[in-house]
Amino acid sequence: MVFRLGTWEAERNREGNTPTERNQDCNAKVEKEPEEAKEKIPEEQARRYQLDVLEQAKKKNTIAFLETGAGKTLIAVLLIRSIYSDLQKENKNMLAVFLVPKVPLVYQQAEVIRERTGYQVGHYCGEMGQDFWDARRWQREFETKQVLVMTAQILLNILRHSIIKMETINLLILDECHHAVKKHPYSLVMSEFYHTTPKEKRPSVFGMTASPVNLKGVSSQVDCAIKIRNLESKLDSIVCTIKDRKELEKHVPMPSEIVVEYDKAASLWSLHEQIKQMEVAVEEAAQSSSRRSKWQFMGARDAGAKEELRQVYGVSERTESDGAANLIQKLRAINYALGELGQWCAFKVAQSFLTALQNDERANYQLDVKFQESYLNKVATLLQCQLSEGAISGNSSKSAVADNGVSQEGSDLEMEEGELPDSYGEYL
Repeated sequence: MVFRLGTWEAERNREGNTPTERNQDCNAKVEKEPEEAKEKIPEEQARRYQLDVLEQAKKKNTIAFLETGAGKTLIAVLLIRSIYSDLQKENKNMLAVFLVPKVPLVYQQAEVIRERTGYQVGHYCGEMGQDFWDARRWQREFETKQVLVMTAQILLNILRHSIIKMETINLLILDECHHAVKKHPYSLVMSEFYHTTPKEKRPSVFGMTASPVNLKGVSSQVDCAIKIRNLESKLDSIVCTIKDRKELEKHVPMPSEIVVEYDKAASLWSLHEQIKQMEVAVEEAAQSSSRRSKWQFMGARDAGAKEELRQVYGVSERTESDGAANLIQKLRAINYALGELGQWCAFKVAQSFLTALQNDERANYQLDVKFQESYLNKVATLLQCQLSEGAISGNSSKSAVADNGVSQEGSDLEMEEGELPDSYGEYL
């Protein structure tokens, strides 16, 4: 070991501070960072509707019901900053818990909060090994962090192990809070610990969702209202949405609706009958083709002769009769779509069937493929011609029935050849 006089230069950082000075600077930085964060302005200027929701959230527990992309996370960030500022005036520390339902959101939301506030933000999910942390390890996190972002299950676990108590949390944020039903961790956190805590010791609650109700299980408007009330009761909050949607529509992409009207009673009945008549014609053509096929191959038993017939005359062993059953299924599927979804959707189904056939490598020589294509082309032309003007977009109308009446570029409805709707059995 070699001893040298003087201070070892490597112990100095770029500014020339000693390790002791550096540690003191780091400690000072940890203490001062939240102070600086109060003056940090979010990158995105808050919109009017965001400030309206924020004002309500400051006064009472709130569920922000806003579309995806409306900036719900920014409202949560501003609420965190507001509560931190209020507690600082009372010389109190803040502990906000931001819950998310999925692991990827842990990293995403934690990074957003760090950038927008400058606070000490901890993020936790199962893959980080929190299940093996003891109470002292968690206590260090509570003492050094202002915001904890975690999956709901982790908070439920540490609450159940008495590592943290609900009254020590100042603000509880639930992202995608519509999951707070049945046995979801959101629901269990609220029922087992929030509602069992005295009201004066409960944290403020802020929920965020783009859909407060799972519409798949809603049978009526009354049922929808009941489910919303249940969510409000579970989160001890009030749903808040936007009355004036003009500003919201400026910033959030909204779908544009185009209504195409047609005389359903007059046109659909006629179309149904014409497609049914095609089914009868298909069966007759298939029977005739079956007799002709037997005569053509009577003297061509060996493989060489059959290949010659196919190449010279375009004849193959597969004839119209082989594609008849498949074609009838397709015609019935188109008829089903016509009755259930309307003429435009039926046209798109026929178009998709045609596209699948034209992409078939056998389309150039197999008679059964050409047989199906000819009838489906008739159906697509029939449905297109009787659509109201503007029902088909410009590009679609130009390419939909080109050459053989079908677009070569594909279809909006991706259905496999011969595929039927799930509820097709009801139609038969």
